[in-house]
Amino acid sequence: MADNLLRTWQLDVRDAGVVALNLISILQELFEKCVRPDENGEGNIFDIEQAVKSCEYKAYLNAVCELEKVNIMCLSVYQRVSFFLNVFQCMYAHYFIK
Repeated sequence: MADNLLRTWQLDVRDAGVVALNLISILQELFEKCVRPDENGEGNIFDIEQAVKSCEYKAYLNAVCELEKVNIMCLSVYQRVSFFLNVFQCMYAHYFIK
């Protein structure tokens, strides 16, 4: 079942740009917390198990529900494109983690 069917947004809706930036910020915190050096010391590994259990991931799942009610009609065409590109990247990261 899709995560947005399990939760609904109950608070006031903010500006679409603020919503997108909030999602990006939460994902950045999640990646910073869950990236660790690999065993060989040659690179980094993203620990998905740690990510799914983290407070940041739970915060992301709650924050993504705000997309249900955000108003994009007040945005210019360029702002809408930027909004959807940012949201697409956030949803791709969510897909990767799930």
